[in-house]
Amino acid sequence: MYTPEFQAQFVKNHLRPVLDSEHPGTKIIGFDHNKDHVARWANVLYGDDAARTAFDGIGVHWYGGLNTANLENTHAAAPEKFILGTEACNCPGVVYAAVDPSEWWQRAEHLGMDILQDLLHWCTGWVDWNLILDVTGGPNHLGNRCDANIIADPVMLHAVQTW
Repeated sequence: MYTPEFQAQFVKNHLRPVLDSEHPGTKIIGFDHNKDHVARWANVLYGDDAARTAFDGIGVHWYGGLNTANLENTHAAAPEKFILGTEACNCPGVVYAAVDPSEWWQRAEHLGMDILQDLLHWCTGWVDWNLILDVTGGPNHLGNRCDANIIADPVMLHAVQTW
């Protein structure tokens, strides 16, 4: 488990020098976890001048709430650095099979609100964690089946194509 102090030292002293030498131009995203802790990490990662220059930005996940004040504080710690929404998915399970479509809409609203709030509070972009999954929430190597914005139903697709 990384602490912000360990990550700052590792990236500053080891990762950034190797990437600059062997893969110049590669961006390093620090933290990359839930927004409820991002401001504390930003203060440490950007608090040391050498570490600050080693990071290009910070990644955040949507778990734990909108936490817009934490995004504001992260931006204030280093206005020249980007903040990128890097992960969000609805778990457990897939609502595709749910009889009540209002559950689909509720999940869509939740996701949309998170994206909009991120963009309103200094995130420069947003990356979808699961762009497309099957009706069971897979494929998935861990078995923690989650939802996606696009659900592919190969059985239904085959039935439509042969109709």
